[in-house]
Amino acid sequence: MYFVYSRKSLLLKGKAAVQPAAPSALFMSCSFTGDEMFDDHDELVRVAAAVIMDGEKMLICQRGINHRYGLKWEFPGGKTLPGEPLRECLERELWEELDIEPVRPKELKTIQVTYSDGGNFLITFFMVTEYTGNIRNKVFEDVKWVTLSEISSYEMLEGSLPILPYLS
Repeated sequence: MYFVYSRKSLLLKGKAAVQPAAPSALFMSCSFTGDEMFDDHDELVRVAAAVIMDGEKMLICQRGINHRYGLKWEFPGGKTLPGEPLRECLERELWEELDIEPVRPKELKTIQVTYSDGGNFLITFFMVTEYTGNIRNKVFEDVKWVTLSEISSYEMLEGSLPILPYLS
């Protein structure tokens, strides 16, 4: 059994259980890092990802060495829980990964990507130009602010590449 706190609700195995009394409600989060999360590679996995901008620079994050696609760079975000709306997923993931809450994220584009190992993802990218909190790396190997022209110097995850033309 696991609990995941979302700003809007407290989820029990992906189902809304109770409304939290305050945003500071305590929570536990269950996280999978390896192939155990992907028993069926044909399943389409929904993902919410954030392009966090600060002027001309955007935040990219390096996946942990022990994670699937380890040490590749990506935009922060992650997989939706069963029944979880994309915006709530984005809020939860940014809180879990970077300790921030996006303010009025703007949906950019949804792209389907099939990775070379068979992973099949439907990724919705959101533009985040404003957020509350201070970015604090909670889960990644590294995080960096880069310009669009600098991003080609990093080994980006396949799913992050198709959004790049929409950022110029």
